[in-house]
Amino acid sequence: MTKHQVGLGNVEDIQQASKAEFILHKEDLSNPHQVTKDQVGLGNLDNIQQASKVEFNTHATDNIKHITSSERNNWNDKYTKAEVDNKLASLETKIDWKESVATFEDIASTYPNPVDGWTVNVKDTDYTYRYSGTEWVVISANAIPKATSQVDGLMAKEDKTNLDDMNSKKHTHSNKSLIDTLTQVLINNWNSAFTHISDAIKHITAAERTLWNTVSNKVDKVSGKGLSTEDYTTVEKSKLSGIEANANRYVHPNDANTRHVTDAEKTTWNGKANASHGNHVPATQSANNKKFLRCDNTWQDVTPGNIGAAPASHTHDERYYTESEANAKFVSKEDLGAAGYGDMTKAIYDTNNSGIVDKAESVAWAGVTGKPSTFPPSSHNHDGSYATKNLRASHYTRFTVGGEANKYYPVIINDGSPSFGACHLSISRGYNWTAPDSWNTATHRGGLTLGILWNGDNYWGGNSGSSYVVTMFDESYTTMVGGLSYCTSGLVVWLRGGGAQYQIESD
Repeated sequence: MTKHQVGLGNVEDIQQASKAEFILHKEDLSNPHQVTKDQVGLGNLDNIQQASKVEFNTHATDNIKHITSSERNNWNDKYTKAEVDNKLASLETKIDWKESVATFEDIASTYPNPVDGWTVNVKDTDYTYRYSGTEWVVISANAIPKATSQVDGLMAKEDKTNLDDMNSKKHTHSNKSLIDTLTQVLINNWNSAFTHISDAIKHITAAERTLWNTVSNKVDKVSGKGLSTEDYTTVEKSKLSGIEANANRYVHPNDANTRHVTDAEKTTWNGKANASHGNHVPATQSANNKKFLRCDNTWQDVTPGNIGAAPASHTHDERYYTESEANAKFVSKEDLGAAGYGDMTKAIYDTNNSGIVDKAESVAWAGVTGKPSTFPPSSHNHDGSYATKNLRASHYTRFTVGGEANKYYPVIINDGSPSFGACHLSISRGYNWTAPDSWNTATHRGGLTLGILWNGDNYWGGNSGSSYVVTMFDESYTTMVGGLSYCTSGLVVWLRGGGAQYQIESD
């Protein structure tokens, strides 16, 4: 084949580059043809670096840098800076700051005629209030209260910590879909089934079943009959069937202690009263009429003559009061307490527990007005409720004050001589001496120590009258002394009665 056959004659006779040279030329980026920007028209383009396709796509899908239509509308509805400045300027013209006050209550007194816009800070709470035209309204942020179960408000940091802790510990159940299908009906059915399964009475064990299945010689139950462990036999049944109805094998004994009384003996005994006494039975007397049945079958009054007893030797004079006279003339300690005065305890008049009254108000005898010139005794009787003691030589004696357990009775101490002079007296009792148990207890009824320095002589030392000084006084467990006073017969000490035993000593 010749060059003419393939048309090489039509090819210009220009040297062609080899394939290797062509590739090198194509990859040469150093502008080997020296093309200028004017030749390609680059002068018409901005000299700005262009983003790659990847960078452009990343930018186009960036929702942070781009806004939505709704966001654009919201932002377009906002105040401009000029509008905000105008609003603030208008607000400032309506705010009139006033001098702060100590408390909220001080606002009303400090600014009694407020104007809309007046603003005041309260120091004790650091709250700021503004007058709205009708009332003072809190406007500071620190006035928002802490939230409670009833009121919205700020959350305390402790509550926030607890909330975060609960949130971190929350969990979900892997079988939640199964749990959601549970209903109260299913739970009730399950509880009923569990109760039935757990009933050990209704169900038997395997051991019980085996035991019952292996029992031999079982006796079938017959209606109306039962089984016992007494081995009841036919012989015993026949014996019981032969006993007559209401049969009784009891034999009454006949000895010296259990013999029977015959009808004749009963008739004789019933006629004894008519035969011997003529049926003279006295009429029944009441229990409290102070009579007794004498041997002549008559009721008699209880008098010394009727019972054959002579009255005890005694004397009556003006030194004694009967119980009725004392009750009419004097009031008891309980009466004074009920009247609302005179009820002073030892804790009040002897605060240091020294046995001596701390302070007692007194008045001179000359300062007492309306006192009688003489003190004649009233008519009276003497009985066991009173005691009187003549004191001369050094001695002691015990005596008993009768009457009621919670009343005070006068014990008269006389000097027995116009030349008696001054003496020391002591009235005492041991805490366990005879006295009513109702005072305190049966073993600790009440103890007493009362010391008195007494001038029993009206003429001793030229004195115009008797006088006394309490030198010692102590009561334990209860009260026993109601007071001290004078009468024409001597010194009167009011002591608690009820059969209480006391002891008196003198020098």
